[in-house]
Order: sequence, then C-alpha cells, then structure tokens
Amino acid sequence: GPPGTAKSMLIKTFCELGGVDREGSASRYFEYLLTPFTEPGELFGFYDPSKLTNEGRLERIHADSMMQSAHVVFLDEVFKGSSAILNALLSFMNERAFYDRGRRHSVPLQCLFAATNELPDSDELQAIWDRFTLRCRVDNVAADRGLIQDMLTKAWPLTYGARPDEASSSPRLLEELQALRETIRGATGLFDPEPQTLGIVTQLVELARTHGLSQVSNRRMVKFVYVMLVHRVYDWVRAGDTRASTIALRPEELRLLPKYFLDQETHEEGVRQLHAAIVDWHAERTAVA
Repeated sequence: GPPGTAKSMLIKTFCELGGVDREGSASRYFEYLLTPFTEPGELFGFYDPSKLTNEGRLERIHADSMMQSAHVVFLDEVFKGSSAILNALLSFMNERAFYDRGRRHSVPLQCLFAATNELPDSDELQAIWDRFTLRCRVDNVAADRGLIQDMLTKAWPLTYGARPDEASSSPRLLEELQALRETIRGATGLFDPEPQTLGIVTQLVELARTHGLSQVSNRRMVKFVYVMLVHRVYDWVRAGDTRASTIALRPEELRLLPKYFLDQETHEEGVRQLHAAIVDWHAERTAVA
C-alpha cells in the first residue's frame, strides 16, 4: 500500500500482541529498512578480520543478534534491496537456510513480514514476490465523513497518546503456531481432497490465471492448500472436535485465495468471478447434502 497507511504499525502491533519482544532477545526479533545501498553485512553481520581462524574461517560481529538468528523478521521496503540482498533472501525464505561463504546454516525463522509501497514489476523480483505466501493490501481512507472520523478516533491516540503497557493477548503465539504447523506436517492424511474440492480449486486457479490476477505457481498452489488446512485445523481444534480423521474444506478456506493469494486485484470482474465460483460451489454442495 501507499506510504502513511500504517503498514509497519500493523506488523509491530501484531508482534506485540503475540508476545514477541522487539527490544530484547526473548523471542529474537529483527527489523530493517532496505535501500538499494543496503549491504548483506547490515542484515547478517559484518566479518571481523581480527577473529580469522587458523582454518581460514571468518566470524561475523554480533551474529546472534542478526537476521539469521531471529525467529521473527520484518523487512521494510523489501523490494528496494540490492540484488545481493534479494538473492540471499531466496533460500532464507524458502528453505529456512542461510549460506555463509559456501556453508549452509539452518535458521530458526518462524515468521517473515515485509512491507512495500509498490509491487515489483521486474522479472528479477518475481522469485522473491512469489515466496510471500500471504499478501495484505492497505490503502488511504476514502473521503467519507464516517470513515475519516473512525480513522482519526483510532489513529490519534496511537500516534500522539501514551501507549499503555499492557500484557500481550497471546504470549505463547509463536510456540502455538509451531505446534500447529507440526500437526499439519505430521498428518498428511488430513489432506484428502474429494473430487468436488479439486474441481473448485482448479476453477479458481484457472480464473486467476485467465484474468491476470496471479500465475499461481506450483509453489503457491501447494502453499495455498497448506494455509487452507492450517485455517481449517485451527477452527477444528478450537471447537474441540478430535474425531475427524480428514478435514473437509469450506468456503471460508477457499475465500483465502482471492483475499490473500493474488498478485494484484485490478481486474475487478475477475475477483468477482472468483467469489461467485465459491458461492456456487457451496450452494451445489449444500443442495447435494
């Protein structure tokens, strides 16, 4: 979204509510504003020549407080980074790995957030853009009296008032999210799509590609199904239903695709057709049931 729409505040507030200590090291948080002149050492730590080992290995300064040691990372203006930065992010995001002088190191990353004022349009940035699973768009408030009043009422104390020192609402969010991921990854039998579900997913992918809303790469298709399962299992566990051996997807999960998975939303008719297809699918399933 454009500048001044509280993108950074949304991410930081989410971290505060989730018990992520942005000042200390309890939950290892790393934040940085990228520019075309940002060097990899600013993210991963510069080498300390005075600590060159006999084996010819260099150590990084304050490596334990840099991005490769963080559980939660926030990169502002991510697409303005140099090619060296963006190339390092490819494996960091997809493989949870950091390559240092040819050596591969696993990283404890759980969540990587980013903000940008503009969507990438160059080919060399598409690989990074494709790796961001969920995309949330924000915009300036419309010139409507009620909307402006609501925005000012909420934004004024956040901007100029004293922030209350409140306890986080979900202090164990990272641990609970990790447990949820392990539930999904350890129970592959939960993903047992029926022909109807495969049919609607196929239709949604076709519509997104036809209208230029997203190419829906193989990676994003797998991620889409994974996020749908996370969403469904979360509601399933919260409801205390432990009897189901497979998870039946609902319209709530399918609506995640047009809401978070598109590359852009300029084709309003295409977005409308995506939502209409989900409604028709649900009506057909209900009638059969």
